[in-house]
Amino acid sequence: MTPETPDNGVELIRGELRAGFEALRRELAATEAGLRQHLASAEASLREHIASTEARLREQIAGSQAETRRHVGVIAEDLTSKIELVIEGVRSVDERLERFRGEAQGEFLKVDRRLLRLESRILGRP
Repeated sequence: MTPETPDNGVELIRGELRAGFEALRRELAATEAGLRQHLASAEASLREHIASTEARLREQIAGSQAETRRHVGVIAEDLTSKIELVIEGVRSVDERLERFRGEAQGEFLKVDRRLLRLESRILGRP
Protein backbone atom coordinates (compact mmCIF):
# COMPACT_ATOMS: atom_id res chain seq x y z
CA MET A 1 0.00 0.00 0.00
CA THR A 2 1.46 3.31 -1.10
CA PRO A 3 0.52 6.82 0.05
CA GLU A 4 -0.95 7.62 -3.37
CA THR A 5 -3.29 4.64 -3.31
CA PRO A 6 -6.38 5.11 -1.28
CA ASP A 7 -7.01 2.44 1.22
CA ASN A 8 -10.44 0.98 0.69
CA GLY A 9 -10.94 0.54 4.45
CA VAL A 10 -10.23 4.19 5.20
CA GLU A 11 -12.43 5.31 2.34
CA LEU A 12 -15.17 3.06 3.59
CA ILE A 13 -14.92 4.52 7.07
CA ARG A 14 -14.89 8.03 5.62
CA GLY A 15 -18.01 7.25 3.62
CA GLU A 16 -19.74 5.83 6.69
CA LEU A 17 -18.72 8.86 8.72
CA ARG A 18 -20.01 11.21 6.02
CA ALA A 19 -23.28 9.32 5.87
CA GLY A 20 -23.53 9.35 9.69
CA PHE A 21 -22.79 13.08 9.83
CA GLU A 22 -25.32 13.75 7.10
CA ALA A 23 -27.97 11.76 8.97
CA LEU A 24 -27.06 13.65 12.15
CA ARG A 25 -27.38 16.98 10.31
CA ARG A 26 -30.84 16.02 9.02
CA GLU A 27 -31.90 14.89 12.49
CA LEU A 28 -30.61 18.13 14.04
CA ALA A 29 -32.38 20.18 11.34
CA ALA A 30 -35.64 18.33 12.05
CA THR A 31 -35.21 18.82 15.80
CA GLU A 32 -34.46 22.50 15.27
CA ALA A 33 -37.58 22.91 13.12
CA GLY A 34 -39.66 21.14 15.76
CA LEU A 35 -38.24 23.35 18.51
CA ARG A 36 -38.87 26.48 16.48
CA GLN A 37 -42.47 25.40 15.88
CA HIS A 38 -42.92 24.56 19.57
CA LEU A 39 -41.45 27.93 20.63
CA ALA A 40 -43.68 29.80 18.17
CA SER A 41 -46.71 27.99 19.54
CA ALA A 42 -45.66 28.70 23.13
CA GLU A 43 -45.07 32.35 22.24
CA ALA A 44 -48.54 32.65 20.67
CA SER A 45 -50.10 30.97 23.70
CA LEU A 46 -48.22 33.28 26.05
CA ARG A 47 -49.28 36.35 24.06
CA GLU A 48 -52.93 35.23 24.25
CA HIS A 49 -52.61 34.68 28.00
CA ILE A 50 -51.03 38.11 28.51
CA ALA A 51 -53.73 39.77 26.38
CA SER A 52 -56.51 38.06 28.31
CA THR A 53 -54.90 38.93 31.64
CA GLU A 54 -54.52 42.53 30.51
CA ALA A 55 -58.19 42.67 29.51
CA ARG A 56 -59.28 41.27 32.90
CA LEU A 57 -57.04 43.73 34.74
CA ARG A 58 -58.43 46.63 32.72
CA GLU A 59 -61.97 45.54 33.61
CA GLN A 60 -61.08 45.26 37.29
CA ILE A 61 -59.40 48.66 37.27
CA ALA A 62 -62.37 50.23 35.50
CA GLY A 63 -64.76 48.65 38.02
CA SER A 64 -62.58 49.77 40.91
CA GLN A 65 -62.34 53.24 39.42
CA ALA A 66 -66.13 53.55 39.19
CA GLU A 67 -66.52 52.28 42.76
CA THR A 68 -63.87 54.72 43.99
CA ARG A 69 -65.63 57.61 42.22
CA ARG A 70 -68.93 56.65 43.87
CA HIS A 71 -67.22 56.43 47.24
CA VAL A 72 -65.54 59.82 46.81
CA GLY A 73 -68.90 61.25 45.74
CA VAL A 74 -70.54 59.96 48.92
CA ILE A 75 -67.72 61.38 51.05
CA ALA A 76 -67.91 64.74 49.25
CA GLU A 77 -71.67 64.84 49.80
CA ASP A 78 -71.22 64.07 53.49
CA LEU A 79 -68.53 66.72 53.85
CA THR A 80 -70.69 69.25 52.02
CA SER A 81 -73.60 68.64 54.39
CA LYS A 82 -71.29 68.93 57.40
CA ILE A 83 -69.81 72.17 56.06
CA GLU A 84 -73.35 73.51 55.57
CA LEU A 85 -74.12 72.65 59.21
CA VAL A 86 -70.99 74.51 60.33
CA ILE A 87 -71.99 77.50 58.19
CA GLU A 88 -75.46 77.50 59.77
CA GLY A 89 -73.88 77.32 63.23
CA VAL A 90 -71.53 80.21 62.49
CA ARG A 91 -74.44 82.30 61.17
CA SER A 92 -76.46 81.50 64.29
CA VAL A 93 -73.58 82.47 66.57
CA ASP A 94 -73.01 85.63 64.51
CA GLU A 95 -76.70 86.59 64.86
CA ARG A 96 -76.60 85.96 68.62
CA LEU A 97 -73.40 87.98 68.89
CA GLU A 98 -75.00 90.87 67.01
CA ARG A 99 -78.07 90.72 69.31
CA PHE A 100 -75.81 90.61 72.36
CA ARG A 101 -73.81 93.53 71.02
CA GLY A 102 -76.99 95.54 70.56
CA GLU A 103 -78.24 94.60 74.01
CA ALA A 104 -74.87 95.34 75.61
CA GLN A 105 -74.67 98.67 73.82
CA GLY A 106 -78.15 99.56 75.12
CA GLU A 107 -77.16 98.55 78.63
CA PHE A 108 -73.92 100.55 78.44
CA LEU A 109 -75.92 103.60 77.32
CA LYS A 110 -78.21 103.18 80.35
CA VAL A 111 -75.20 102.86 82.67
CA ASP A 112 -73.56 105.86 81.00
CA ARG A 113 -76.72 107.96 81.52
CA ARG A 114 -76.91 106.86 85.15
CA LEU A 115 -73.27 107.76 85.68
CA LEU A 116 -73.85 111.16 84.08
CA ARG A 117 -76.86 111.78 86.36
CA LEU A 118 -74.90 110.63 89.38
CA GLU A 119 -71.98 112.86 88.39
CA SER A 120 -74.25 115.83 87.95
CA ARG A 121 -75.85 115.21 91.38
CA ILE A 122 -72.47 114.92 93.01
CA LEU A 123 -71.10 117.99 91.32
CA GLY A 124 -74.36 119.87 91.80
CA ARG A 125 -75.21 120.43 88.23
CA PRO A 126 -78.79 120.10 87.12
